[in-house]
Amino acid sequence: MKSRTLILVGCLLLSWLGTTGVRAETAHRLGLNLGLAAPLNELDLGSAGGGKDDIGEAGGLIGAQYLYQAWPRLAFGVEMNYTKRGDKDSQVLIPGAATNISGNSLTALGLARVSFRVDKKARPYLLGGFGMHKSKVAIKVTPNLGYTWANTGTREQRTFVEGSKSGLAGALRGGMEFDMGESGFIGFEGGWTIISEATYDATAAGQTAGLAGVKGGITNFDLFGRIGFKFGD
Repeated sequence: MKSRTLILVGCLLLSWLGTTGVRAETAHRLGLNLGLAAPLNELDLGSAGGGKDDIGEAGGLIGAQYLYQAWPRLAFGVEMNYTKRGDKDSQVLIPGAATNISGNSLTALGLARVSFRVDKKARPYLLGGFGMHKSKVAIKVTPNLGYTWANTGTREQRTFVEGSKSGLAGALRGGMEFDMGESGFIGFEGGWTIISEATYDATAAGQTAGLAGVKGGITNFDLFGRIGFKFGD
């Protein structure tokens, strides 16, 4: 009974995905992404006797997306996005010091997109992606007035963490796309990009201060626009 139900649900889903409404000449879509990415995670320096603060501020996002409309409601494709997190200045991560946190991420994802109202010029959709990332985290520390480095008695800025790591990444987003004439389109999209956990290694200066590295994942809330063109069959 269960297998028959699953088969019936699968047939209904395939029928819905194959609903007519997308013209053959719009099978390929290529677009440019421009917008913002806001990191949602905290950085924890408790291992070095410090505290917690945000890993960064909202920063810019730029990328490109290609989709092939396999069925009227279902498209597959690829996307690459580069995000530069805004620098975060903190007074709570390390006692007696000002800390600057910066970083960026490059993601390359395979995509699947399900569209609704496919026979209209304005089409809402849901999108999911899975792939890889390369991310960088840098932490720089400067003693506050009245404090100095114990080994030199000076107050110069020192880099405690700096390095890049690669791993898995995913995305879950929704948006709206609008036709612009026969071959153009614009769209607006929002959602989450999730970057897998990694340990970003401490420099020699960071190790001297008792920091082995910082461990964590990065989750961004992305909000951006897209402009592109349609071609092929």
